[in-house]
Amino acid sequence: KVVEWWDGPAGDTVEGKLERVGCATKAPTLLVIRNAKGGGLLQLRIIDAGKIGIAGHQSGLAALACGPQRPPRAVKVQYEPKPDPRLATAGNVQSIEFQ
Repeated sequence: KVVEWWDGPAGDTVEGKLERVGCATKAPTLLVIRNAKGGGLLQLRIIDAGKIGIAGHQSGLAALACGPQRPPRAVKVQYEPKPDPRLATAGNVQSIEFQ
């Protein structure tokens, strides 16, 4: 009998298109994702890029080039819901899977 389990980080998941990666010298990296379920934009924060899992792309963190993504790429992002009104983010990225 197969037992489902997961020992990775708990959190919410969003699937959609990665529209933009916002990078600034003294600010956290921000991902802007167009949600596939509803089409709205969701902004998420990357606190420490070295601690998030990236799957589905050979070049790892290099896959997160700053600026608009042309064309927008399909992603599935797991994040910790932790809204930050100052940055207008919904939470902190835990893992990114390029599809």
